[in-house]
Amino acid sequence: MEQQWKQLLGGVSPDVAALLATLAEQHATEFSRKFYQTLLADPRASVFVTHEAVDTRLHASFQRWITSLLTRLSIEDVPALIADQQQIGIIHARLNIPIELVLRASRRMKEVVLEAILSHPGRYKARLEAAILAMGLTDVAMEIMSAQYADSHDSVTRTDEAYRNYAATMNMSLERECQRTALSDWSNRLLQDVMIGGSDIPLSRIGHSPFGLWIRHKAPAIFIGPRELETIRASMDTIDERHLLELEAAIAREDMPAVRRLTRLAIGEVEQVRHLLDTLFDHLVRMESGSDALTHLLNRRFLPTILGREIGLARSKGIVFSLLLLDIDHFKTINDQYGHETGDRTLQQIAQTLSRLTGSGDFLFRYGGEEFLIVCAECDAARAHIVAERIRREIENRPIELPDQTRIRVTLSVGLSTYDGHPDYHRLIQHADQALYHAKATGRNRTVDYATLPQASAQA
Repeated sequence: MEQQWKQLLGGVSPDVAALLATLAEQHATEFSRKFYQTLLADPRASVFVTHEAVDTRLHASFQRWITSLLTRLSIEDVPALIADQQQIGIIHARLNIPIELVLRASRRMKEVVLEAILSHPGRYKARLEAAILAMGLTDVAMEIMSAQYADSHDSVTRTDEAYRNYAATMNMSLERECQRTALSDWSNRLLQDVMIGGSDIPLSRIGHSPFGLWIRHKAPAIFIGPRELETIRASMDTIDERHLLELEAAIAREDMPAVRRLTRLAIGEVEQVRHLLDTLFDHLVRMESGSDALTHLLNRRFLPTILGREIGLARSKGIVFSLLLLDIDHFKTINDQYGHETGDRTLQQIAQTLSRLTGSGDFLFRYGGEEFLIVCAECDAARAHIVAERIRREIENRPIELPDQTRIRVTLSVGLSTYDGHPDYHRLIQHADQALYHAKATGRNRTVDYATLPQASAQA
């Protein structure tokens, strides 16, 4: 592709260069408008691009792109131009924008470019050469974007499969018992609420229980599209949206025969869920690989898979989730003063504490070095802040005990960000990182929410 781009630029005359520069200056806004008008005409585009985003950000970005394409005509600029197109392809793949939408909008935009060139005053030969060059540059740029899109999309698919493979290698016997226990806990609570609760107290929903959160967020990553998982979800919906509603109404009118009948129906549905859960786990083979070797937490390479799924779930269900990025304060000092063995012991103990304090539907990562990342499922900023502070205080109050009985105090700084509807998960991680940096810069051992930072207010 680099050679093709250089061939296009070989022997560009000053007249052609001047014409394209004038074209970009006078018509970049028109080109951008046509591109996004075409893109937004497809209903699928609304998931990724809004009219507001086009007006506030994307028009300017597109105008810079088309201007760069039509005016940077030096062969020395080709490697940088190719890198720009590849980055755009990566972003499109990350947002999962259908590539055919981009190509269609580009095709319609090229028609407007061609019309602008041919209607421009000047020598016919210069206009013809400029038209051929502009069409060729646009096509090569789109080819590079498309190739990078395909590579990045394939990479995400492979990572998704790798995460599923990793998930299948967890201690499935332990996971099975944990979820069976969680299901029994909810069932027992239902019976207790029915027996001793009043008509003014709503029955707890299985969809909001630890088991329900696990089914909604983690089970899809472990079980590869089996029918049993969909049946479990349908049974949970039946329990929450039919049986429990009818049961609450029967309790309110003190219709005890109906209460007993509906309770039996709900418990019968739970038993069906339990049977299906066992069937799911029976499909998996136990293995011993896939996690961070030191802490046994998730590897950060699975972040695209998990955050992509959480963003999709947030969009479809209208729920939010939050990220907590945690960093051990002065970790280098611990390594320097006590040795790397103590550093490893510190990481392991903190990982164990985080595992104990995170929720059933949450995801916990060793993000890198002394950093950890928690995806807090169905958790807004206020709840995520409570979780972060509980973790921070627990770490602060639980010294690391060394083999020689020495105890060292460790603290954490935490950056918090909450999903705000933007489709790019990198932005969410960047916000958490900026909040963490602020926590470090303002004294450490504290939690900072990105939404409280000045730059967050400026972007709002």
